[in-house]
Amino acid sequence: MNSKANPSVSSPDEDSIVAEVEVEAPPHRVFKALTHQAELVQWFTDSKHPVHRWEIDARQGGRFRYFIDQETAALHKLSAFECHGEILEFDPPHLLVYTWIASWHEDKTRRTVVRWELDAIPGGTHVRVTHTGLANEPAARKDYGSGWLDVVKMLQSFLLEEGDVMTRPDISGIAPFFIVRNVPAALAYYRDRLGFDITFQGPAENDIFFGIVRRGRAMIMLKDVGVDPLPNCKREGGARWDAYLDVPDPDALAAEFSTRNVVFSAPLKDDDDGLRGFEVKDADGYVLFFGRPRA
Repeated sequence: MNSKANPSVSSPDEDSIVAEVEVEAPPHRVFKALTHQAELVQWFTDSKHPVHRWEIDARQGGRFRYFIDQETAALHKLSAFECHGEILEFDPPHLLVYTWIASWHEDKTRRTVVRWELDAIPGGTHVRVTHTGLANEPAARKDYGSGWLDVVKMLQSFLLEEGDVMTRPDISGIAPFFIVRNVPAALAYYRDRLGFDITFQGPAENDIFFGIVRRGRAMIMLKDVGVDPLPNCKREGGARWDAYLDVPDPDALAAEFSTRNVVFSAPLKDDDDGLRGFEVKDADGYVLFFGRPRA
């Protein structure tokens, strides 16, 4: 794969600028870097003046804003600027198109268009950015000739620094699979006592032997397979938990559970493992720890 960025090219009618680069990351990773505010502010900026800000509503019809406000500019002895637009096309992970209206253009209301195209290639992604509508902005067009080339280079460097870890597909969660005596009873406990939503029960209304409950990003699967449940603590006393549920504010959750008449198998406390939280034993004896590492 060619890691060099291709020089920016101006169209014969001087209406557009094109810059291209090959990036060692898959298209979905590149698309994330182009559409997540927390990432844009890290790489889509000027290294000499790293105070630029980004706001983006990443969806078709959403809007973005790239700027440095007057107060921050004055503090850093820079010139304030602002660029904004609307997302016209949003097709992850291959196409992103938005309008680009910049305060440094001769006509500060002129609507230009930026188009990002991402194509998978062996070992990564070919990135092509095209900025059109510049025929009547000769000074800006000249600056964009080197500017967009710098932008794709910064994108390339940002993703290269992330390395292999960032090119791997994300895993967004994990769900314990508990064998239970009675699925409707287990579902009712998680719903009525612990505030979970029942997202599946079946396979039929009169034959419920499998169910799924969810609260936030926590999900638990429950199934009756005709054998008794066997929590970890019954097999080995030192392995007292069957699931760890990460909770940013265990104190607030414990207070909520108290109003639901939940019985705590271990109270809210700071334990010797550096955690703060509490334990609950469900209807089948599985022990759930709700908590977080102490700061």
